[in-house]
Amino acid sequence: MKLIRESLGHSFTRGGADKLANLNIGKAKIIKDWLDEMDITDYEIHDDYRIDASCSPDFRSYLAGSLPDFIQFGEIYGDFTIEDCKMTTLRGCPLFVDGNFYCGANELQSLKGGPETVTQGYYCGGNLLKTLEFCPGFVGTDFACDWNKIQNLKFAPAKIKGNFIYGGNKISAHELQEYEKSGCVQGEFIKHE
Repeated sequence: MKLIRESLGHSFTRGGADKLANLNIGKAKIIKDWLDEMDITDYEIHDDYRIDASCSPDFRSYLAGSLPDFIQFGEIYGDFTIEDCKMTTLRGCPLFVDGNFYCGANELQSLKGGPETVTQGYYCGGNLLKTLEFCPGFVGTDFACDWNKIQNLKFAPAKIKGNFIYGGNKISAHELQEYEKSGCVQGEFIKHE
């Protein structure tokens, strides 16, 4: 093995998530190439292949249906935009967004796989959602779920520091009143029709 190491000019170590990364091949290389293709430059790939980035990825021109199977974002320090991409799943999206999360105008039927915390706005309007299950518990500014098929607020965020934008859904007036009384929303209730 020593002879191979010397002839390749690489230092091989035991352990690590991707032993082939030393050869500039393998899963880490595939992820790096995809991030470079998407013009995402300030990132870190962890041993479990989770990606943290300090940028604002905007995939509107690049995606159709879903993020690639080999992509899993962890934390994004900036906005994360997957609007109008015909997305059917949020698999691979970041768990934490220190900015806005835009997933509107897609074909989403679930928010599963989306962020658990968003420090600014969460915009999921114009999808096929029937429930807010898997939405974040905390939203730093506005939460827009307008123009879906939502019938109740059972899984609505526990804390919205901005406005709640809900028009174009089938939410009863009673349900809206109860949610308003709960004090979960610090801003206004906005119904765009």
